[in-house]
This record gives sequence, C-alpha cells and structure tokens, in this order.
Amino acid sequence: MRAFADLPYRGGEHRRWMTERLDPYYTGAWDVSRTAVWLSRTDSERYVAAGLSKPTMEEERRTEAEAVQALTLPGRYAELATLAAVGAWRTITVEQIAALTGARVTKRMQEILWATGLIARGRMQLGVSAKTPMLMRPTQSSDFGLLADRLRYVDWLGVTGGLPWLYGSQADRHNLLAVEVALRAAEYTPIAAILGDAYSKMTRFFPPVTQVPSFGPWTGDGVIVRSDGLRIALELTATASVSLGEKFERWASFLARDTTSSTAVLFVEARHPGLRSKYSDRAVLNRIRRMMAQAATSTMGRIQAGVPERMLMVSWTEWFPQPGHVCDDYVGLPVWRPTGRPDSPEGRYERVSLLDPFEVAGPRLDRFPDGSMPRAVVANSKLLYASPHWLRQGSAPDPRSIVALHSTGGIPGLVSPYDGGRARLAARAMKGKVS
Repeated sequence: MRAFADLPYRGGEHRRWMTERLDPYYTGAWDVSRTAVWLSRTDSERYVAAGLSKPTMEEERRTEAEAVQALTLPGRYAELATLAAVGAWRTITVEQIAALTGARVTKRMQEILWATGLIARGRMQLGVSAKTPMLMRPTQSSDFGLLADRLRYVDWLGVTGGLPWLYGSQADRHNLLAVEVALRAAEYTPIAAILGDAYSKMTRFFPPVTQVPSFGPWTGDGVIVRSDGLRIALELTATASVSLGEKFERWASFLARDTTSSTAVLFVEARHPGLRSKYSDRAVLNRIRRMMAQAATSTMGRIQAGVPERMLMVSWTEWFPQPGHVCDDYVGLPVWRPTGRPDSPEGRYERVSLLDPFEVAGPRLDRFPDGSMPRAVVANSKLLYASPHWLRQGSAPDPRSIVALHSTGGIPGLVSPYDGGRARLAARAMKGKVS
C-alpha cells in the first residue's frame, strides 16, 4: 500500500487539488442519504412565487439572458470548462471540477452559472453540521440553445462535444464515485484520456465497422482510454442484484459483436464502506464474479470473440484500501478477469494489468479502414473542455476540420453525430465564428 503523495502526479502544480479533495467513498458523506439536496434557479423562482422564500442575490442581479451573455465575454474559459465538466459527468463537486480544469470554481463563477438556469447547486445531507464541497449538475428545465446560439463553434464543441445538453441519469453518490475513479486514473497513471457519463452511451463505444447496433438507451458511468485507443467503459456497482446480471449479459453480447476488439468494460465494486466485512465482501464478490464469468463464457462464440479477456472487474477497496492510499501496483491499474483455470487458487479469475497491452490486448488495427482510427478519440478529446487540463496539452485536431465532418458525419472517434442544428452550427462556423 502506498500514499498518493508518494506517486508521481501528472497534474503539474495543482497537486493540492488531490490532497484537498473530499474522498467521496471513505468520509461517511453518504451515511444519511445517497442523494443530495438540490436547488436550481427554476426551483427558487417557484418558491418565491409561492411565497415560501425570497429571491436570491443572483436572481436579483441578473436575468437568465444576462447571465448567459456574461458567459460569452472574453476570458470566460474557466466558466465554460466548468459547464463542460458538469455536462460531461452529470453530478460533480467543485473540487473535482477544479482538478479537471486547473482553476478554482469561485463563488462568482458559481453565481453566474447558477443564474443561467443551466445548472443546479447541491449539498450532501449529513447528520452533523459540516463543511462539504458544493455539488453541481445540469437542470431539467434549462434552454441550452440560448447559450449555444452565442458561442463560437470551438467553444460549443469544447462544452458539449457535439451532444445535446441533457439532465441525464442522476444518482449522486454513484456519479461522484465515477468521477473520482476516472480522475484518479488520469492523475496517477499513464492513460491517454477520460470521458464522462455523457460520452458513455454503450452504442457509441463501438466503431461503425462492428455489428453493434447504433441505438439503445444503455450508458456506462465514464470512459478510460489507453494510448493505443482501447476504450474501457466504467461501470460502478454497489450490489450483486439481478439487474447487474442483466448488465453483464448485455455487455457480453455487445463485446462479442465487436470484431475490432477496441472496447473493454471494467466493473468497479463500490459498496458502502459501512456495509463491508470480511464475510460479506467474500459473498458479494463471489456472486459478482460468478455472474460475470457466466455471461462472458456462456457460448463458444463469446469465448472465440475474446469477451472474457475484455470483461474486467476490481473492488474499490482493492485499488484504494484506505483514505489517501492506493495498492502498490496501482499505476498499472490491476484488475481481474474470467480467463484463468477453474482449478487455480483464484478460481476462474486471473489478475492482469489493464494498462499493459501484452496482458490486455488493444484494438485490432487490421479491422479498421484506417489504422489510426482507434486513436482518434485521444486526439479529439483534447478539444473537450471537460478533459483533464494536462491531457489537453499537445497537438489537437483543427476545429475547422471537425466542422466539415460534423456537417455530414459527426465527430469521428468521439461521439455519434447530433442531428439537431448541426447544419446551422457548421454554417455559422464556416462564416468565421471558429477561431
């Protein structure tokens, strides 16, 4: 076991963001409730109209239109990056946003963003009076078009990645843990990119050359991308329920159709620490392992397609055994998969390094029309304002080339095309709004 402080930190001078960040797993912040208390501008105005409260200072200072206009002024990158992080991860703390963007989320920034009506602010529910970080999430009733119409194309692309502004799935504890596990991987391991919940729709993971359908409502909780372009979907789970078995089955079915082997899935077991014990851990983990192995190896077709090699799992406490600490070999992201011998000491599971391409193979380049296609997601992620600021450094695609592609076929290797208004946005960009 090693302390975070003993590991090389990739985030440069912003190391303090890690040491000051609330640990969303070990601190007991979710002992009272797994959901936070939220307030949006729409909620506040409704309470005022009903005589239940008085207008906030932000409401009195700015209308929604004035707040949106303020976001388009020069020097507002930090605000737009904050908005991008909220849209990408659905629920996120201001400390996590600061770690991603490299800039503190000041009170003034919070006021402007809240006044736009695009985000809601929240607090964790604790049984005692304690200072916890502000939470942010998208609102259900906001009109993002009011801002989109005023943004330069490069800013619109940086904030949304070409996707609509959506409320998305909201499970506060679940979402914050997903942000944290991806963020720590970006801070302390040599991964190439991380993408949020908004970019985790299962049907977007797989290249068009595969047999995976391009429609469906299922999403992951985040994405980790290796330098060779292997996309690892994150799936957090707190139970060994029937629905988890159905999720295993769905992923196994999709992975079997992925002839490019460009996608893997990592299930992170993150039960509440107050429910853990030596015996319950063994029972729950054994049940999870049985369900995963059954889904991955249920047919010869899945075995031949390498599904067991790309269905992975790890326990939160294995990577992070104590607050502020990681396992000794965390930098390689050790995980388990159902590829071992059934009569081995570990049963069917064997331990491998997720970041070692000799242990977890990367995409099959011979299955792509263009061998560089799997790595396009890494290059294009540099255009996203929600990407960790240190991973956005270096060369990135020219946004003007994205404009032409976006008007006909979507943003390659990053997200599927968003049809609504794409021709209008491309036309605006071609008229000189890209800079």
